[in-house]
Amino acid sequence: MATVTVPEPDKVVHPLQKEFHWYLANREALVKRYRGRYLVIAGQNVIGDFHSIGEAYRTITKTQKPGTFIIKFCIPAEEERPLVIRNHDIVTFE
Repeated sequence: MATVTVPEPDKVVHPLQKEFHWYLANREALVKRYRGRYLVIAGQNVIGDFHSIGEAYRTITKTQKPGTFIIKFCIPAEEERPLVIRNHDIVTFE
């Protein structure tokens, strides 16, 4: 299993980076519960899980403002493939 390093709070570059690192730090437990689902994460909590990324986005933007949550496909680290999307409305971390 890969070691996850979570940056100190004062070293977080973007507010959503905290959500991403929370996901990484808790991935093993999340995969046991949500494997293959798209998770909406805000406030270092899963606030929804969905069958597709479109369903997740359409549902969560009814109650949450874009830029206040992340959507992450929940799979084990060894199955993950790099995907970087660059758009002014989407934040990705490499």
